[in-house]
Amino acid sequence: MTTLGNIFNVAQLGMQANQVGVAVAGENINGANTPGYSRRNAIIERSPVDAFITGGVRATGVARLFDTFAFRSLVREQALYGAADARKGSLTRLEAAVAPSAGAGLDDRFAEFFGALDTLALRADDPTARLEVTRTGQAIANSFNQFADALSTARAELLTEAVDLADGINDQVTRIAALNLKISQSTKIHTSGRAQLLDERDRLIRDVAESIEVAIIPRDDGSVTLLSSGAALVEQGTAHQLKVTGTGPNNDLKIELIRPGSNIIEVTSRVRGGRLGGLREARDKDIVAMQKELDKLAYDFGSAVNAVHTTGLDLYGNPAVAMFRGEPGPIPVPPTPGAGSGLRFEPLIAADPNLIAAGNAGAPPPGGNTVALAMSALQITALGLPPNGTPAERVADFAGKLGSRVASSNSESTLRDSTRAHAEEVLEGSSGVSLDEEMVNLTRYQRAFEASMRVLKTADEMLQHIVERL
Repeated sequence: MTTLGNIFNVAQLGMQANQVGVAVAGENINGANTPGYSRRNAIIERSPVDAFITGGVRATGVARLFDTFAFRSLVREQALYGAADARKGSLTRLEAAVAPSAGAGLDDRFAEFFGALDTLALRADDPTARLEVTRTGQAIANSFNQFADALSTARAELLTEAVDLADGINDQVTRIAALNLKISQSTKIHTSGRAQLLDERDRLIRDVAESIEVAIIPRDDGSVTLLSSGAALVEQGTAHQLKVTGTGPNNDLKIELIRPGSNIIEVTSRVRGGRLGGLREARDKDIVAMQKELDKLAYDFGSAVNAVHTTGLDLYGNPAVAMFRGEPGPIPVPPTPGAGSGLRFEPLIAADPNLIAAGNAGAPPPGGNTVALAMSALQITALGLPPNGTPAERVADFAGKLGSRVASSNSESTLRDSTRAHAEEVLEGSSGVSLDEEMVNLTRYQRAFEASMRVLKTADEMLQHIVERL
């Protein structure tokens, strides 16, 4: 009877073990298309020999097949891709705002203005010629203002985007901390439930990594510490919060990590990876550089025109006023920063084009046309100190630098998308589900379960035979 009892036990344990195998294979098949799902295996071991069991197998749990090295590599690539993609998107939108269609660029406005000055030199007392100088001068100032506003608006929008991104990161790290607690409090290490918690946490880590670069430090209890920018974002069950403002030097992004007890750590300079790093580079490096270029051009152009214009006489025979000024108030062209947004065409001249000086004393009408010719000659004169090129060359350089930044960001984004995809393939190859393999496992476990059932049925028939004989 003892031997027959052992057969019952072996068969029963075999059925239970293979039931677990069937269930795990089913989980893998169902989770095959779920992002971040890691393949699981049923842990089936030889049963220990004791007074009641002398063989067979038993299920001791569910193992999560997870390649830690491949996952960390993917997390790094997520951060690099996030930074590149955020910068690319920001600069692409900026290019659309400050590189308008043909006929609306600064180079077109310069051509119109200098063409109007050429006409003024030929007909210095012609009201129509003077009105055209006024119109084209106002158009140049408006174009500078519009492009400067587009750059400022882009910075404001990126600040809002960065603040929203930080809010999203804070929500994600809070959820990671909560999952850390559940994982660390799990009493059974090898279960499907625990594997599901680990999958959910690791998906969140991937999402956080695309937003801000992180480093993962595993702990013995299964929880992790997440480090970012030289500080801890998550420590076991505690999540720290990011705060983003535009209160840094020159209204740059200021990124702080707020720890319990209002302990604040500024991490701005160390945020380079992830979408937050990409937004910071686009907003506080790329766009600021373009603002400086635009402001310098506005200042050099306005100052050069004023320097020539104020040497002449208007049609009333009075010394000419400056043609361009700053805003607010009748001040000279404002220096950088702010020349592009503050440049204005003189309202007095706009109201009375007779105040335009075409020449200086000595020839009728007052001054002749020497001043108009000298202002027109600025189109082939290198402006600024040191000279940085003609107005057309400066506009071309501005557009070229923006185009170069956009092209560079596109190339970087394409490269990082490729390396991220490769890292995903590596992780999928080691931790992902093969449907063909799982179908084989499912069939194997089902047949093993059926074999155990046949053993159990045979043992039952033997028991019935013994009972009948007794």
